[in-house]
Amino acid sequence: ETGWIEAWWRAFGAGRLEVLREERQGRVALDVEHDIAHLDEALAVESLGWKRTAGTAILSAPQTARFYTEVARWAAASGRLRLIFLRVDGRPVAFHLALEDDRTYFPLKGGFGPAFRAQSPGRLLIHATLERAFAVGLRRYEFLGDFDAYKLRWATETYDPVLFQAFAPSPVGRARGAAFAYGRPLAKRAVDELRRRRAASAPKPGQ
Repeated sequence: ETGWIEAWWRAFGAGRLEVLREERQGRVALDVEHDIAHLDEALAVESLGWKRTAGTAILSAPQTARFYTEVARWAAASGRLRLIFLRVDGRPVAFHLALEDDRTYFPLKGGFGPAFRAQSPGRLLIHATLERAFAVGLRRYEFLGDFDAYKLRWATETYDPVLFQAFAPSPVGRARGAAFAYGRPLAKRAVDELRRRRAASAPKPGQ
């Protein structure tokens, strides 16, 4: 389980946060939070950079913001949330909205402020969270998403995740299958309608 850690450590070493310290940028800290108290702060950092211009920032679409907020709330309630900030003199310059489960780190979303672009804060945060993974005894660090070049620089292996989803051979099951496969609002409404009809036709107490 430690082979990938040792390989990475030999290739890249430790203490990369010294890049900011040596350039006298300020006091550098890695804050690991388990609740959503500063979620708005993280989303504001993401919206400062290129993602806002490209329209891909979480705050660019209300439905996307609601989705990630609900995910963060669920993860916090279940003890899986890791909202990690790289801060300079208390100012957030990069963040990860991540899950930690089964000794594995899953960074779902990340971003950094453009003011520190020259210091590559996103890359420094990856280094810092990898160092943290070693320190707390995690087993895996999943980069998620496509096989981007910057991810392959650190990764020791790649794989295509497969999700197996089974549905009951019933009207409700087939409707759920259609909703899962196509994500059509019509399929979800069909499931709700089937449930409503079944509830309406079910015998009432005392009948």
